[in-house]
Amino acid sequence: IRIEGRLDDNVPRPVKNGRVLIDVRPPQFPAYLIPEDVDALWKKYGYVRFWRTFRPIAEDGTFVFESVPPGEVDVIVHGDGFVSKSIGKLQNRINGRLVAGPDFSIPQPFPLTAPVTKIVVVTEPTATLELTAKTKSGSPIQGATVYLNPNVMRMGGILGWMKAFTSEEPFRNLEPLPPLPYSGKTDSSGHVEIRNLPPEERGLQIEHPQFVVALRDKRGLPNRRVPATFEPGVTNFLTVTMEP
Repeated sequence: IRIEGRLDDNVPRPVKNGRVLIDVRPPQFPAYLIPEDVDALWKKYGYVRFWRTFRPIAEDGTFVFESVPPGEVDVIVHGDGFVSKSIGKLQNRINGRLVAGPDFSIPQPFPLTAPVTKIVVVTEPTATLELTAKTKSGSPIQGATVYLNPNVMRMGGILGWMKAFTSEEPFRNLEPLPPLPYSGKTDSSGHVEIRNLPPEERGLQIEHPQFVVALRDKRGLPNRRVPATFEPGVTNFLTVTMEP
């Protein structure tokens, strides 16, 4: 099946540094949001690695996948100033009850129809993080590395990355996608800026040879993760106090 796609009109043209990543699920696997509800399918069919590949997005916002297998396609797009809008929320079923799951991005599903399927991907603006790391006395901390890991439901991995393999490898050589800068180091003023982040509630991690973030959630599992909410189209400011 041939896929002819384009970004919605919310993305200004020309599109810059656009990429589209897809996986194709066989008909037996729905666009699930509750992992536990497909346990029976994994047991029946074994571990199924969905068919996947990627393309750059043209400046006019269009992209083409010449030949993909039948089923249903999951789609993620990313570029300068835009990202595909997350469709739904991940949940977990624990002891028969539904609870909120991790804040993963959810790809947009589209049924595939032969011979050509045309799709329009809904987008939203990306977010920017401006973070300042300092000591308790207010001195800036240089050389602190800030990491973000925006995960993707069903497709797996980090949003916008496809480094390991594509299902087209036996048929064509694709130029690898450059990694997306979801990390950065603070400068002499303790400041770092990271752009083009998916706008969701997700945390971040900070590492430094001499400083750490204070422990959180001491009543549960202690961790040094920094909670953060990234609003679309907004520069989100965050100051983090670290301790020796």
